[in-house]
Amino acid sequence: MQTNIPQIMDEEKRKKEIAKFIKLTSEFFERERIEELAWEEKFAQRESTITGHLFLSVFVFAISIYGVPTFEKLAGLFHDILAGVEITREAVYQRITEKAEKFFERLLSMTISLTIPDAVKLDMLKHFAHVIILDSTSFQLPDELAEYFRGSGGDASKSAIKIQFGYDIKSGLFFYKLQDGTCSDINYQNNFVEMFEKDDLSLRDLGYFNLRVLEELDEKDAYFLSRLHMQNGRIWIQDEHGQWVQADLLDLVQNLSEDIVELDVYVASPKHRIKARLVIERLPEQAKNQRLRKLRQDCQRQKRPLTDRARTLASFNFFISNIEEQYLPKEQFRLLYSIRWQIELVFKAWKSNFALDKITSSKAHVVKTFLYAKLIFIFLTTKMIRIVKNWTWMERRKEVSEYRAYKHFQTIAHNWMMAIVREPDTVTEILLDALKFISKSCIKCKRKGRQLPFEILEEISGSALPDSVGTGTYGLA
Repeated sequence: MQTNIPQIMDEEKRKKEIAKFIKLTSEFFERERIEELAWEEKFAQRESTITGHLFLSVFVFAISIYGVPTFEKLAGLFHDILAGVEITREAVYQRITEKAEKFFERLLSMTISLTIPDAVKLDMLKHFAHVIILDSTSFQLPDELAEYFRGSGGDASKSAIKIQFGYDIKSGLFFYKLQDGTCSDINYQNNFVEMFEKDDLSLRDLGYFNLRVLEELDEKDAYFLSRLHMQNGRIWIQDEHGQWVQADLLDLVQNLSEDIVELDVYVASPKHRIKARLVIERLPEQAKNQRLRKLRQDCQRQKRPLTDRARTLASFNFFISNIEEQYLPKEQFRLLYSIRWQIELVFKAWKSNFALDKITSSKAHVVKTFLYAKLIFIFLTTKMIRIVKNWTWMERRKEVSEYRAYKHFQTIAHNWMMAIVREPDTVTEILLDALKFISKSCIKCKRKGRQLPFEILEEISGSALPDSVGTGTYGLA
């Protein structure tokens, strides 16, 4: 009997967590608070049929129902809710003003505060204060928006927007920033570095590889784990006489006697250098073949030859880090780094399910209003999906597919919206039913030979994943 007590307690804890967040979600749409906020932002109008609460409810859920709703479809949703009251597309369009943009920006901040979770406790990561993954996504906008969001021009759009997203796997927090489509990931890091403090860890993609940034992180007593950018970082090693000499990666891998090798190196560019651990890992056959296929495709697309050197180096992972060995053995470099692809999967789900890349208005305040509405829905549902993912994993050792879970939330969006406006007392039941369905029917198919994300985290932590793992957000100005 005693062996079952922890499981029962965990189940009760999960139920309380779900109930607490559903309650908070319902309170987010509380009518009086929303109307007060609309009044503060001067969005509310006296005697207006389209109130702040109604505007929020329709726009947030229209994003899910239609992806990119037309003004006619928005007017149709207002008509459904108002039981036949005629709302024209012109009336809807006239309410999407700069004041609507500011109103939704405030609402997004409220959503962010709502979704901040408890801290994750992973034994293997306990030395690090935060473990941050950074990635970005961008999409084109109508040319008329070039004044607000610049694009590359030429064959591409004159206007584009980039969203920088970060994720802390210890706290579950998101941060984000809207930028011109022309902004590079590397240049964004000036703001990014300022966030870091002592004992924070940055898991870095090649698109963010910058030796100056790595130097600054090291000077802050913060940590980094990055793939090595072979063009932007040259390797220096000590020879048998203790002299530092430049090394050729091809020579290093051709002389490997083990599948994983670690070297103390300097990574240098003309202006910067940093001392680091270099871990070279031979890829398993399946992973090697997959990478080579992608390399061949890239070469064909770019109309450049595939060299023997590139083919050989593609068979290895190259990681650099300033993390001491007692906190991260060389065998766990790949495991820890592999978590960062979760951000990329989130982007894929968001863009495919919520049409983040299909905003077509030529007015900046309209684009921002739609984008904020999308993000409000995304963040609310993401938090609930993360809760049910943890619940399902702990209870059944099954992992929920975020893609399928988002799809299900889209199917209930209309009923959820109608309940918020007409029958708030039924919202809890609707969301609980949705989460039960997701836990049962939205299970991820596991590919042969590939670990699930929770399996990776458990391998890193050395224990079962705690219930407290979650997803939240916070803004970065």
